[in-house]
Amino acid sequence: MMRAFIQGFADTDLSLSLKRRYKDYKYYPVVNGVSKSKKLIYQISDFLVSEGFRVSNFKHNYYDPRVNKKIIKYEISIYGHLQLVTWMQIIGFRHPKHLRKFQIWKEINKD
Repeated sequence: MMRAFIQGFADTDLSLSLKRRYKDYKYYPVVNGVSKSKKLIYQISDFLVSEGFRVSNFKHNYYDPRVNKKIIKYEISIYGHLQLVTWMQIIGFRHPKHLRKFQIWKEINKD
């Protein structure tokens, strides 16, 4: 059930970014997302670690001039080619935007 929840959360609140690497001109994948809920991010992180992922968590404190307040957000990130392949095998995406990016990554990184 947790995998299905994370997949739904990923489709709405996480992103798949393809970072350009200038050494080999290939794209480096990053799955990451941000939430105001520390508990949510850390529960997802704990589950992913138990499934064998290497997960990075960050806490961001910043001032938001739109609301004139200090804001705290929590970020979860998963970096790397093997991590993305494992993500797609265990969790996966259903959103077409993420699936298109995954297809682009597969075409560019065939090896």
